[in-house]
Amino acid sequence: MRILSWLRSHALLIVALTSFSWVIALNYSGLHLSVGASVEPTAISPLPTRPNSAQLLLKSPAPAPTPSTPASSLLPGLRPRPSLNTPSPKASPKLGHFPYPQAELTTLVVVGKYGGRVEKLAPEAAIAWQQMVSAAKASKVSIVPISGFRSIDEQAMLFRDRVRRRGLEGAARSVAPPGYSEHHTGYAIDVGDGRAPYLDISQAFARSSAFQWMAKNAKKFGFELSFRPNNAQRVIYEPWHWRFVGSEQALRLFATAREQG
Repeated sequence: MRILSWLRSHALLIVALTSFSWVIALNYSGLHLSVGASVEPTAISPLPTRPNSAQLLLKSPAPAPTPSTPASSLLPGLRPRPSLNTPSPKASPKLGHFPYPQAELTTLVVVGKYGGRVEKLAPEAAIAWQQMVSAAKASKVSIVPISGFRSIDEQAMLFRDRVRRRGLEGAARSVAPPGYSEHHTGYAIDVGDGRAPYLDISQAFARSSAFQWMAKNAKKFGFELSFRPNNAQRVIYEPWHWRFVGSEQALRLFATAREQG
C-alpha cells in the first residue's frame, strides 16, 4: 500500500513538471535559460559570413573613367596636358607684362637640352616643336631650344638679378617679374641656331638662318613671335622668344597679350 501511495504522489509531481517547458536559447551574447509555461524557443541568429574576394570585387564600384589626352596618342611617352591655375581675368599687368599661371611640372615634356639644363614644354607645344624642328632640319636649318618652361621661383631669381643691375623698370624691359612670364605656361620657348650659338639671346639672332626660316614657317606649326619691335608692352625686341598658340588653351592664355601686346 505504501508503494502505491508513493507512486500516486510522484505521478502528480511528474504531471505538474511536464506543464512547464524548459528552453535553452543560444545567441552571441551568451547562454540564456528561460523557464516558464508555454515559452516559445528563441530563434538562433545565423553566424555572419565574411564575403570572399570575388564577392567584394562584384560589389566594388567601377573606377571612374579618366579623360584621355589626344596629345598622348600623337607623341609616345606624353603625359596629360598641363593643368593650369587660371589667372584672374581682373589681374592687372605689371611693368608691361601680363599675369600667367604656372604649368604642373609632371605634365611637361622634354624637348631638348641647352648646356646642362633640360628644356621642357607643354604636350601640345612639344609635339608642334618636334614637328617644326624636323621640318627645319629637312631644309638644313638647325633650330635648338634655349629656354622652355620656367618656374615662378626661377623667374624670381632671374628678375632680382636684373633689377640689381638695371633697376626695376629697366629690368622689366627684358625680364618679366615672377608670375608674369610666358615661360610659366610651358607654351613659350627661347630659340637658338644650332650652327650659330654666338647669336643666342641677342637681337643679332634675327640674322640667323634659324630665325629667317621660322619667320616664314613657324606659324604653320602654331608658333608666333611674342615681342616684335616697338610692341605695346614696351618689352625689347626679342627675335628669340616664341610662343605656341596652336591650341585652344594656349589661345586663351595669350588672348590679352595678343590683343593688347
